[in-house]
Amino acid sequence: MTKLIARYYILFLCLNIFLPKIDFGFGQFYLFDFVNILLFGLLIARGRIFASSPVITTYTIFMVLGVLTFLVGLINFGFFDTTSFFRLLKFTFFLLFLVIPYYLYREYSFSDLMRVLNFQVLFVVLSGLYVVYHMIFAPMSASDYAWGYDNRYRLIGLTSYAIDLNGNLNLVGSTSVSMGVFLAFLVLVFFSLYKFFHKTRYLVVILILLGAELLTYSRAGILTLVIGFAYYFFLNLRPVVIARLAIITAVFCLAIVAFNATKTLSSFGTITKITNFSFTEDSSIGTRVKMLRAGMQYMEDHPITLLWGSGNGEAYIKEAIGYDHLEGLVPTTLFASGLLAVLVVALHFYFVWYLSKWNSRSDSEFAPFMYGIRIFVPGWFASSALAGNTFQTDFYFAIVYFVFFVSYFKIRTADAVQSTRAG
Repeated sequence: MTKLIARYYILFLCLNIFLPKIDFGFGQFYLFDFVNILLFGLLIARGRIFASSPVITTYTIFMVLGVLTFLVGLINFGFFDTTSFFRLLKFTFFLLFLVIPYYLYREYSFSDLMRVLNFQVLFVVLSGLYVVYHMIFAPMSASDYAWGYDNRYRLIGLTSYAIDLNGNLNLVGSTSVSMGVFLAFLVLVFFSLYKFFHKTRYLVVILILLGAELLTYSRAGILTLVIGFAYYFFLNLRPVVIARLAIITAVFCLAIVAFNATKTLSSFGTITKITNFSFTEDSSIGTRVKMLRAGMQYMEDHPITLLWGSGNGEAYIKEAIGYDHLEGLVPTTLFASGLLAVLVVALHFYFVWYLSKWNSRSDSEFAPFMYGIRIFVPGWFASSALAGNTFQTDFYFAIVYFVFFVSYFKIRTADAVQSTRAG
């Protein structure tokens, strides 16, 4: 039975990103979500619930605080925010993705983790080809690509879409920011695999993913990549690394000058949003400033907000300041759920980073996955804190924690066996 469940879970991780959600009116859920709840019930019926990890503990506390501060919003504003309640319920169910790997990790090998990652790369390639097709046969200006928010020109697949109960496929939001962060995760994990194994195919995948990253038009993704690579070079700051980096940079710059590609490069993909930034084109920056000012003013007028928030729910936040959120995870959490919730979610990221750091030093074949997550987490936290909640993103949350926990348990088990033999 465990082997069968393990195979199903791999199927879920490989295919989920290709599918649209189902819109029930009060919220959007993946078809696999309901199967995963039943799966978890089957697993815990066979033994105790695993919770002895600070990563799981901090996420649990974060969600408990979220529920309690949802009640604060109900009391403060006198109405029930149905949509936010079901979103909160969905995020609470994300605990399944932290716990399920414990029951199944013995059934997985290095190739299983690679299979999951390779399916994500396949999704990126197919979605990227869809974008390139429209860029070739229905071209627009670089400015329209960057600021137009036409999903035909953004690498998001069906992650922004949901099928309603009438069978209609509808756009339910934009996932380009989160997609950029997810691609940064894939780049850094494959970069880690290349660092450990020096296989050319990993380098080819990295180059494909870097090109695809630009088609997401996600500055949060670029931020995550920059922090990840900066962290890597800090960890490997040796003369030979500096020399190689200098040579690669020089060759790249000379190639740009030789082929007169400066203008072309500066008007491609996400680079356009950075090099051609203006407040006229990007009104979102001004809106974010207004959000933060409104939030700060409310907290100044209601200092108790720092203790238990104003109410965890978009309708409650809008009732308080006229906006649904304050854009970043940190300011939104501070405003909605209070300072303690911010500290808890920061601790969650810290423990993911710390355990990845510790286990990336192992001789296990799973160490590259932990190293990749190690250099990903700081940028993930920064992008989520500043550019929206790219933390609880439904199409990749399970993948990140599957790679993390399976690698963690595999390394921990191998170390325990070695210690026993040594004893």
